Amino acid sequence: MSQTVRDWPQFGQGTLLAVHAHPDDESLSTGGLLAAWHQAGGRAVVITATRGERGETIGDEFSHLEGDHPGMAAHRHGELRGALDALGVNHHRFLDAYAEPQSRWADSGMAWLDVAGGTAGATARIPAGSFMAADQDAVVAALGRALADVRPRVVVTYGPDGGYGHPDHVRVHQVTMAAVRVAVERGAAPIESVLWRTIDPQAAAVTAAALAEQWSQIQHEAIGRSGHRRALRPPMPAASALPVVEDDLVRVPIAAVTQDVISALQAHRTQVQFIRRVDQSPDSTTGNPLVAVYALSNGVLQGMEDHETYRANPPLAPAKSGSVN
Repeated sequence: MSQTVRDWPQFGQGTLLAVHAHPDDESLSTGGLLAAWHQAGGRAVVITATRGERGETIGDEFSHLEGDHPGMAAHRHGELRGALDALGVNHHRFLDAYAEPQSRWADSGMAWLDVAGGTAGATARIPAGSFMAADQDAVVAALGRALADVRPRVVVTYGPDGGYGHPDHVRVHQVTMAAVRVAVERGAAPIESVLWRTIDPQAAAVTAAALAEQWSQIQHEAIGRSGHRRALRPPMPAASALPVVEDDLVRVPIAAVTQDVISALQAHRTQVQFIRRVDQSPDSTTGNPLVAVYALSNGVLQGMEDHETYRANPPLAPAKSGSVN
């Protein structure tokens, strides 16, 4: 099947709900869409499944938070509030607020499977009380209540692999699709489409080349939060960033909100480092989509493009009366 990447003009029409696993995912994965939706006058809502209690930290300044789950949760909640303010999102809830009976789902943690390649997986043991240990039916029911409360027109989350394999991300994808299916069947929310964050293969090679050029300029400078120099890792090769996708993709232009997304990333100081804008010449004809670079705790240099790409999935239509499933 041939692939089409098309612009998506429906900014700001109704309510957009982004469902994420941890504080910082809203900015790293869908920050441009959230900011653009708000800028167009729409209502953007974020639901976060956990408080990122087991997240890795960057620099000596925050190292004391690792292992202090209540302290980490409180700190990252504060970072999340700052990021949401930067993106213009003023509607946020943690998913467990919708749980019945009342629950609190913690970050499940992860293990790096390939640090340089940026892929992760589950830890050897699933922690008690974590999101992965929670009963999936209970989690789906909680998100169903959230959908009925928020009544979004568009829902956005990760694709089936969670973006890079984090088990909480994968579970969020599974729970979101299950809850959307139930909500549509019951008419509980006016959902028209579900967006999965993905990569634009048409731009990936150009972005990789631009990242390599940035790497050659900055490989000798890496500044840690505590003032110590930190080593960065080279960006992933273009081939490793090319998923096999046969569906039509939707491109969301975000150049106008680049600074909003950068400010959101800067709010997540425990998680994101080396945030630098890449200024483009006004008369540039290179088609370079790179507008910023940054790195996470694994130190791998990554890029932010002037657009975000999504796979658009229409939700399942309600079953007709008398039909057999």
